[in-house]
Amino acid sequence: VERELSRAFRARPERVGEALVVHRRRPVALAPLMESTLTEDERDEYGDLAVSPGSVSELLTEAGAEEELLRFYWESFGPPSWEAGMVLVGTGRRRYVGVWDEVDSHRVFAAVEPWDDPRAVSSAVSAYLAVNGRRHGDGLFGSLPTEVSNDCPELLPTPVVKQALFDYMQWAESVDPGTWALFASEHYGRMVEPDHLTRSLDVLRTMPPLDRIDEELEALERESEGLSLEARQRLFDEWFETAYTVRGGVGPSRRWAFEPPKR
Repeated sequence: VERELSRAFRARPERVGEALVVHRRRPVALAPLMESTLTEDERDEYGDLAVSPGSVSELLTEAGAEEELLRFYWESFGPPSWEAGMVLVGTGRRRYVGVWDEVDSHRVFAAVEPWDDPRAVSSAVSAYLAVNGRRHGDGLFGSLPTEVSNDCPELLPTPVVKQALFDYMQWAESVDPGTWALFASEHYGRMVEPDHLTRSLDVLRTMPPLDRIDEELEALERESEGLSLEARQRLFDEWFETAYTVRGGVGPSRRWAFEPPKR
C-alpha cells in the first residue's frame, strides 16, 4: 500500500522549514488499495473495507501504520450523531495525512517528510481544514463540529487547530452567507437548553413555513454581516473553550459513537 501511495504522491513538494509536503488535487482512497492486499481469510474477517471505516482503522492500527490526529463529533438533528477524523498513515520516514468519515472511509491528501515534523503536519492539516478540503477536491465538514479532540498535540499544537477552524468559519461564511449567525444560534441554544433532543423538538416547533424560508435565510445573512471580526472571534473563543479537548487534558466528556482501537 505504501509503495502505491509513494507513486501517487510524486508532485513537486512544498518546503516547510526543513520538511517537505506534497499535496494532491484529489485524495487517494485507502480502502481499495488495502482490499487488494488482503488474503481470502482476511476478506472474510474484515468484510468490504470500502463500507467499513472501522475495519480499515483496525488493519492500519494492527500494522502500526495509523496515528490519530484529530477527531470530530457532531450532534445531528434528532438522536443520530456523526463523527469523522484526521489521521497520519504509514510506517516510514514519509507518511500521509488523511481523513475518514462514516461514509467515505479513509482517504489521504498530503504526504509529509519527515512525518514527525510538527510544522509539516500542521501545514498539511491547516491547508485542508481552512477550506474544508476544497484544495484537494474533498470535504469533511457540513458545519463546525460540536466537539473536537486533539490526540496528537505534539504534532498539532492547539493554536494551530484553533486558527485553522476559525479560518474555516471565515471561509464558510464567504461561500454560504449566514454561517456565523447560524453558528451563534446553535452555540447559545446549547447553553440555554443542554439537552440535544429537546433542542431538536424546539427547532421543529419553531420551524417557519416553506414560503418564509427565503426570508429567514436573508435575515441570517444580515445578522452575519452585522457581526464584526471582534464579535466573531469572541463567539468562536467561547465555543472553542468548551468544545476542544487535548488528549489527557481537561475538556468535555467524549461521546463518540465508538471508541478508537486500543493501542
